[in-house]
Amino acid sequence: MQNTHPLIKKLPAFVLILMGVFLLLNIGNVLLTLIFFVTITLPGLGFLWVYNRGEDYTAPFAIPATLTIGTGLLLMYQSLTGYWESWAFAWILYGVFLGLGLMMMGRRLNERELVKIGRLMTIISGVAFIAIGSLVIFFTTALLKYGIVLALVGGGLYLLKDGDLLRFEKRKNSDENVQANIHSLKVDVEQEIA
Repeated sequence: MQNTHPLIKKLPAFVLILMGVFLLLNIGNVLLTLIFFVTITLPGLGFLWVYNRGEDYTAPFAIPATLTIGTGLLLMYQSLTGYWESWAFAWILYGVFLGLGLMMMGRRLNERELVKIGRLMTIISGVAFIAIGSLVIFFTTALLKYGIVLALVGGGLYLLKDGDLLRFEKRKNSDENVQANIHSLKVDVEQEIA
């Protein structure tokens, strides 16, 4: 154990302190958050450590590193906040995670085209995440629900305000009106023919 990094030896202590702080502050589902950290985020950090060794053959490890770290952080956020509904739009972040991995790999291998593709994926996915996420949040909030209710009630009150809006006039269907309309049509047809 002589080659073990000092932080690795202290990891159990940090985990216990973190668990204690979470319990003290009553933040989310602590056990589930720690499971996500240990089973997903920590292995992602391992991939990142391999990538950081600096060799060309370790460059592809950037992709699983960004994907697993991103997934772990996303799941940890959801377990802490209880906002699991964010999966409705959070999956779009996988384009960001993959794009970041491609950019890191491209930089290591000095492949400009790979960096360019990764940057484009990151930007497009990031913009889509913000746009679709905003729409989902807007259409699922109570604010929109109450806005629709207020619009309906307000529209009904407006119609009630002016009693004439709700009164329907009876049409006069006298024979004179019918005969006048028929005569008018005959005149129009005769003028068209002539």
